[in-house]
Amino acid sequence: MDNQPGSVFWWQKADEIPLETWEHIASYVTNPKSLAAMARVNHKLRYVCEPKLYNSAVDEGRIQDAVLLAAAEGNLATLQKAKRYGAAFNKITPLAEPFEWVLKLWEEMMARDGPLSHKPDFTPPDAGWATPLHVAAMNGHYHVVAWLLDEDVDIEAPARFCCECLPLVVQDPTNPTRYLGDYPAWTPLHYAICKGHSSVARLLLCVGASYGNLCVPQSSGRWYKRPYNRNISGRAIGRFYCYPHLRDQENDISGHVAAIHTAAATGNKAIMSHLVEGLGVDIHSKDEGNAAPIHYAVLAPNASMVSHAIQLGADVHSGFCPRTVSKHSSGWDHRRIIPMCKKTPLEPLHWALLWKKTEAVRELALNGACWPKCLAMVCQHMLTSRVY
Repeated sequence: MDNQPGSVFWWQKADEIPLETWEHIASYVTNPKSLAAMARVNHKLRYVCEPKLYNSAVDEGRIQDAVLLAAAEGNLATLQKAKRYGAAFNKITPLAEPFEWVLKLWEEMMARDGPLSHKPDFTPPDAGWATPLHVAAMNGHYHVVAWLLDEDVDIEAPARFCCECLPLVVQDPTNPTRYLGDYPAWTPLHYAICKGHSSVARLLLCVGASYGNLCVPQSSGRWYKRPYNRNISGRAIGRFYCYPHLRDQENDISGHVAAIHTAAATGNKAIMSHLVEGLGVDIHSKDEGNAAPIHYAVLAPNASMVSHAIQLGADVHSGFCPRTVSKHSSGWDHRRIIPMCKKTPLEPLHWALLWKKTEAVRELALNGACWPKCLAMVCQHMLTSRVY
């Protein structure tokens, strides 16, 4: 081949090759990776190979993985093409890769049941699942969320293990141990709020997303299901859910965390104000464990959330009798919810002191919380609140 300066190689004139020729060449290629590589050569090969790639993904059940990835990356064009090939946008799909915190908790939970001879060598099949709307909302892709809403997707669908948010009922200041069973399944609105995407959250609220309860219980029958039977270090594991949510086993737990609690816990002042001032949500709304937004605000990343809640009318003397999870030695399936304090309710200042949130303590004290009474109460609770 002539390599002199100014020479034109065949691939430089590929666009001049007739489309029929490219179709004939592509007919001999069946491997998806090879088709994907060919689709990047020029626009004609992309036109020829793209339908083959999508049809292959549909036939092999991979189309939903592509849809979830496109939603996470804000790639609306891919979603629109996937629609033409029959992709389902309401389908709950396992995450391609669970989050690191999920894998860490899984390993800790397995070790808690007894010594492991080696690190768990597989990922539970339900260690993270969501719909395209969830991943688009948590990544703040407003345009994708708006398009999915036009496709009439379910705005109350569940997704689990996509964030580390927890109801206060399973947060114990005396013991930081976490179980995967502590984590609820959340609606898309929760993820939009907790990730700080206020515009997406407002959009979901505008189309009627429920803000009174962002949890979807396992008992609803809407959780992702995939039975499996594996063995880890001699332990047989075989059931539909790796870690059923603790609340579903407790008849006395109402099972709800509202949007205002999520906004308070994550420091989303804009949404908290919108809920109270725009939608008329009660600033004293109680969650499943009888905690008010101000108790969640104590644990917010910024102590100014406490002041914001007070400005919206929160009561610094609001009583809270927290319940916690018994630390049963037999593993996560045998725990139960018990009272953390049996007599006097904890005020927000008590709660802040137990969590050692010094800035929140300061904000509460400056806004009229009873300091001397508080210290005595906290000492009493620390001495008498034994959880077994």
